[in-house]
Amino acid sequence: MTSAKALRLLTGTAVVLLVLGGCASSSAGPQGGATFSGPIELVSAGDNGTIGSGEISITVSEDGTGITEASLKLSDLSCSNDAGTITVESDGWSTTMTFVNHSPIEDGKFRFQISNGDDTVSVDGSFGSPTQASATVEISGMQRPPVGQPFTCDYGSWSWSGEAQ
Repeated sequence: MTSAKALRLLTGTAVVLLVLGGCASSSAGPQGGATFSGPIELVSAGDNGTIGSGEISITVSEDGTGITEASLKLSDLSCSNDAGTITVESDGWSTTMTFVNHSPIEDGKFRFQISNGDDTVSVDGSFGSPTQASATVEISGMQRPPVGQPFTCDYGSWSWSGEAQ
């Protein structure tokens, strides 16, 4: 084989390997021990509830295999019953949840819930790189007004993007 043919064969093989390597599915793992923080942004409004703003922080275990803690801050909540006759408003709430048995990170993906009384926040996310995470966030709750029947609040769908601190 001439050196020109060998060079073309070698170059062609390298290109094929690069293409196949780019097609392989890989999921990023998080930077161990890092805390990822960022704001939530509204994607789809809820049926009867609104939130002014919010922020989520998650802390990853030192070995990067789980989430050890999640914090949530929400401000300016408002929710009305179906008839619109009762509206419950709040300056907001914040909570921190420690996961005794780490919330697992598998194939760069994570899922957990944060609860504060009757309110539930579901987080379903992934790591795009060792220093970047993103998630879809669903927020709902139950209001128990002093007068009238309890009602469910749908605060909508949100997106979250957090950077390692």
